Amino acid sequence: MPVFRTHSSQAGPAKTLAHRAAIVAIAPAVALLFSLSAPAQSQSTEAAPADNALPAVKVQASKEQLPGDLAPTYGGGQVARGADYGVLGQQKNIDVPFSMTTYTSKLIEDQQARTIGDVLANDPSVRTANGYGNFAETYVIRGFQLQGDDVSLNGLYGITPRQLVATDALERVDVFKGANAFLNGASPTGSAVGGGLNLQLKRADDKPVTRVTLEGTASGEIGAHVDVGRRFGSEGQFVIRVNQANHDGEQAVDGEHRRDNTTAVSLDWRGDKLRLYGDFLYQRQRINGGRPVVNDYANYIPEPPSATYNYAQTWSYSSIEDTVGILRAEYDFLPGWTAYVTGGTRHTNEHGEYGSPNITTAGVTGGRLGVPHKEDGESAEAGVRGHFNTGPVSHFVTAGASIVRVDSKSAYTFGSSYATSLYDTPQVPSLATILSGGNLTDPGTTSLNLLRSVSISDTLGFLNDRVLFTVGARHQEINSDAYDYTGKQTEAYNQSITTPVFGLVVKPWQNVAFFANRSEALTIGDTAPSTSLNFGQQLPPQKSKQWEVGAKYDNGQYGATLAAFQI
Repeated sequence: MPVFRTHSSQAGPAKTLAHRAAIVAIAPAVALLFSLSAPAQSQSTEAAPADNALPAVKVQASKEQLPGDLAPTYGGGQVARGADYGVLGQQKNIDVPFSMTTYTSKLIEDQQARTIGDVLANDPSVRTANGYGNFAETYVIRGFQLQGDDVSLNGLYGITPRQLVATDALERVDVFKGANAFLNGASPTGSAVGGGLNLQLKRADDKPVTRVTLEGTASGEIGAHVDVGRRFGSEGQFVIRVNQANHDGEQAVDGEHRRDNTTAVSLDWRGDKLRLYGDFLYQRQRINGGRPVVNDYANYIPEPPSATYNYAQTWSYSSIEDTVGILRAEYDFLPGWTAYVTGGTRHTNEHGEYGSPNITTAGVTGGRLGVPHKEDGESAEAGVRGHFNTGPVSHFVTAGASIVRVDSKSAYTFGSSYATSLYDTPQVPSLATILSGGNLTDPGTTSLNLLRSVSISDTLGFLNDRVLFTVGARHQEINSDAYDYTGKQTEAYNQSITTPVFGLVVKPWQNVAFFANRSEALTIGDTAPSTSLNFGQQLPPQKSKQWEVGAKYDNGQYGATLAAFQI
């Protein structure tokens, strides 16, 4: 895919901390130089002895690392040395007893990754597949499926766009490997057992950014992406980052057409102690004639068709529109102590006509499923993080509370089945409805999930933080209500449970760390089957327990992680 980019940058209006530090350090030296040199010239014109020369002054300074700043990257800039660890905040990977890999926007740009699945193709421990019957991506981490509804955005569950997330507005993709009920809380649908994904939206950097990217593919798709970031104010305290991307055209699969529109605006203000952030994201995607997944109900695997062959029906499509807003505030109320509060909301409007082939022992059949779907998600979190010492032992303490609410509204129509083929697919007219449920023009609520939790942790540092021991717990309350398509409530689930965590990091050398953790994942309990005496009863939440040990290496330019685990 040929890509043409133009990039320009210019000096910002604010002086950096490094410039200020240099001015402060050099000014006394310059004054001293003039005060000594002037009398010497008035007394004698001879050269001063060498031992009277002033010593060299070396000035070094670096930007102060704020609590919300992104972690630096390894050489090449495609992978970060740290990540957002949920309730623990932004941390260096080598200091945390968990496994995490974070991919950056540079990797997305270099590889022209269009979806999250394209980004995760770089990770050998993660597999990506399509969802059941539609074009949603689902991810397999450590052998467990992670649904797209359980991907977090800026650390918040329940507000990530559904099914497909465009990468144009993303700064980082955090891939957490392992049970994470303590760090992030229970996920909305409970699939975050083997790991989790967190997406971080782009935010303006210290340097101005102006980037225009034009794209074109051999199949006929064209696209454009504009990315602009600026800082304003006497201290550069006002920040804006705008991303606008559009793509339209045929795909590599015959007859598959995709069109998308992404608009993202990020605002923030940084004072001495207070930082305010605001993010807006609008995403719309339309897929016409998309090649669907194949449902195999037989005891054999058929010969796969050509990679470009499309066995979809021309009337099939999926249309998804998401609108997201996020606000965040951070305040440093004491040296080393930060309080934060954040909240977000999402509205989804989705409609699709799907026709996945079904392989049975009698042959291959197709059908039609139409699903109008609307969804509203709200999420909020508040907490405090801080450091203090008790004698030779350091403490990093966190405490927080979170709430997630997701209201899903659906209806459906079914069409009759027909005979089809994966190799010579007949095109049939859109099938008449033979079964339907719900209000197709105004779908009613079919599920309502409410998750509330509180957490606390302490990371104790020994031997100048060469040994770090983390202990914590999260108390989670899960409320899940289900309704049939007439509006009648069929399920009322209300359970609570506490998930502890223990972690250890030992750093015998500066660039090497050994780690271990005992953590848990949390899902909504199963429903008792029809063969049981308590048929239909919702069981308590299920905990998946993980033990993990490993080693990490980080020399600033490259890093590595080796881990062994059992879930």
